Amino acid sequence: MMKRKLLLWTTALTLICAYATAQENAVIKIDTDRTIGSVDPRLFGSFSEHLGQGIYGGIYDPGSSQSDEEGFRKDVIAHTRDLGISVIRWPGGNFVSGYHWEDGIGDPAQRPTRIDLAWGGRESNRVGTDEFVKFARKAGVESYFCVNLGTGSLDEARNWVEYCNVDKGTYYSDLRRKNGSEEAHKIIYWGLGNEVDGPWQMGHKSPEEYAKVAIETAKLMRWIDGDIKLVASGSSNYSADWNLWNRTVLDQMYNYIDYISLHHYSHNNSDYLTYLTNTIEVEDYIRIVEQQIK
Repeated sequence: MMKRKLLLWTTALTLICAYATAQENAVIKIDTDRTIGSVDPRLFGSFSEHLGQGIYGGIYDPGSSQSDEEGFRKDVIAHTRDLGISVIRWPGGNFVSGYHWEDGIGDPAQRPTRIDLAWGGRESNRVGTDEFVKFARKAGVESYFCVNLGTGSLDEARNWVEYCNVDKGTYYSDLRRKNGSEEAHKIIYWGLGNEVDGPWQMGHKSPEEYAKVAIETAKLMRWIDGDIKLVASGSSNYSADWNLWNRTVLDQMYNYIDYISLHHYSHNNSDYLTYLTNTIEVEDYIRIVEQQIK
C-alpha cells in the first residue's frame, strides 16, 4: 500500500511540475543575422473592393478635410505607404463579377449609376480605372486588376487591357488619352475572375466551364499585351471538393497562367487559441496547392 501511495504521489508531483512548467512564459528570440530565405514583396499585398466604405469614404472622400485636391484621402495614402503594401487588387472581390469597367471611365457626371448585385446599394462609378491608378501611384503601390468572368465577356476583358496598356493609336488607348491619361497604365497583374467556384458568385461555374472561358479570355488578353501576368481563380469554396477544382483548373490552364489564387477566410473568434490555429489550416492549403502545381 505504501508503495502504491508513493507511486501516486510521485505521479501527482510530476503532473504539478509539468503544469507549472507549461505556465511559464515562452521566449521568442529573433536572430536577424541568420538568413533562411527571401520574402517576395508581393506577399505584402492588399485588396480594395467597392464594399462598405472601402472605396467611397475610404480611399476616395472629396468631402473630407483629410482629402487632397483630387479627393483621395491623404491619411489612407500615408498609412498605405507606412505599411509597405506592395500591390493592391481592384475592383473586387464579388463586386467584380457584376462590374463593367467602361461604366467607370470618362466624364464622372456622365457615368451611369448601377445596382450593386454583389453587396446591394448603388454604385456611382465615380472611382473607376483612371482614378484607382491615380490612388495607387500616390500610395506607391502596384495595381492588380481583376476582370469580370461572371457577367463579363471576352471582348470586355481584352478591351480593358488595351485601354490600360497600349500606348496610343488604337480605339481604347486613344480613349484613355482623351480621358486624361496620356501615358499607358501598364497594369502587369490581371486576375481571371473572382471565386468562380462559389455558388454565391454571379456567373458561378464548374471547374471545366471556368477553365474554358478563362483560357479564351487569357488568349485574347495576352494577344493585346504579351507581358501581362495572369492569375487563375483558385479554390474558395471549401464545402465542396476544392482539390478537384484546383486540379482541373491547373490541368487545363497550366500553359495559360502565371499564378493561381487561393482564398481562405479566418473569422474573428473569442477563443484566441482556436483563432491562431487558422494559420496551420492556411499552411496546409498552401502546401496542397503547391504540390498540385508540381
